[in-house]
Order: sequence, then structure tokens, then C-alpha cells
Amino acid sequence: FFFSSRRRHTRCSRDWSSDVCSSDLRSFAIQQDIVELVGEDHDLNYLPATLKYGEYLNSLKNANQILAHLYVRHMGDLFGGQALAKLVPGSGHMYKFEDIPSLAKEVRSRLSDDMADEANKAFDFNIAMIKEYS
Repeated sequence: FFFSSRRRHTRCSRDWSSDVCSSDLRSFAIQQDIVELVGEDHDLNYLPATLKYGEYLNSLKNANQILAHLYVRHMGDLFGGQALAKLVPGSGHMYKFEDIPSLAKEVRSRLSDDMADEANKAFDFNIAMIKEYS
């Protein structure tokens, strides 16, 4: 899960430079969680659903496709993540955001209806990962 989140934010930064991604900050927060939970010199064994999602994200060529995935996770992390941060092991740095209302407004301002199919794919990938983790 952390792997796919870090990859999504890295792709967003590379392909769609924007404050929406805040990729350096988000990637750092996600990396902090990984280090806290498994150590600095980690060798993670990624589950198949996570690898499949990472491969899919790397195959995307269109910035709006990537934004649709960012939207699904960012909004989930912005709102539902605030409750999840209390339940996950460790500090949950990836769920900590500054100025949530402004960030949510910025993300929403960049959305368009043609992103719906890709957002649905993001939900499908995330559901598959959650099922595999359970």
C-alpha cells in the first residue's frame, strides 16, 4: 500500500508538476512511515495486487489519468485517512496534511468528467489491494 502511494505521488510529480501533488512532501511522509514500520534498510515483499497497481501506474501516459488515481487516494487520505491514522500501526505520517480545505479545493478544481473511468480503475485497484492485505 505504501509502495503504491509513493509511486503514485512520484509519477504525479514527474508528469504533472503541481502543488496538488506536493509529491516531495507526500513521498517523504510515506517513506517516514515505511522506515518507522520496517526499518531504514527494508527489503519489502510486495503483494501481487500492489505490484500490478504499480505496473499500471507506470504505464499511464496521460497526466489526467494519473490525477484520477491521485484524486481517489488523496481524497480518501484527506478525509477517511484522518480516522485511519488512529488505527494504523506507527505514526501514520502519510495521513497528515496541512491546510486540508485548500488542498481539497485545489484537487477538485483540476477534475473533469472524463476522469471518471480512470478513477473507477483506481477504486478497483485499491479494493484489490485491501482484499489482499486482509
